[in-house]
Amino acid sequence: MSEIFKTRTFERWQRKSELINAALCSAVLEMEQGIIDADLGDGVFKKRIALPGRGKRAGARVLVATRLMPRKATSRILNEMLETSQGLHAAGLIDQRCLSEIKALCTDSVEPLSPTAIRGLREHLHISQSVFAMLLNTPVSTIKKWETGDKKPSGPSLKLLHVVKRHGLSALS
Repeated sequence: MSEIFKTRTFERWQRKSELINAALCSAVLEMEQGIIDADLGDGVFKKRIALPGRGKRAGARVLVATRLMPRKATSRILNEMLETSQGLHAAGLIDQRCLSEIKALCTDSVEPLSPTAIRGLREHLHISQSVFAMLLNTPVSTIKKWETGDKKPSGPSLKLLHVVKRHGLSALS
């Protein structure tokens, strides 16, 4: 079981709201199994917790910060969709390309890139920061900040960097 750390403010609220530790532990176990209400990004999740005599619907909504959640399919629905798709592929009802597209939609396989990896990628492509910025449709200052570690690429920018890393500049044309 994971360790649970609570702030003083949360503990005061927990006593007032009559939230028992067992319900909190149960919610953390659900989160470890991928059952969450909302992923707010950067390891922060919203989770509904049942209060005694009220159930989950009338329960409490809490924000949980964690670094234990894997960066993969965190939704039970997405996990089930992926499992079903794999079964359809095994039965010959969908092809490998369709299965690959579903896997890409259901999993977040984009790992963060270090500043040296970003600079190494650009140098491997033999292009300047300004050309790299133009190809990625981003300001030169952003490329500089990525390479110095002042800023980290995320979302579509990070995904695009991984596409370029895998397929080269031909992926952008």
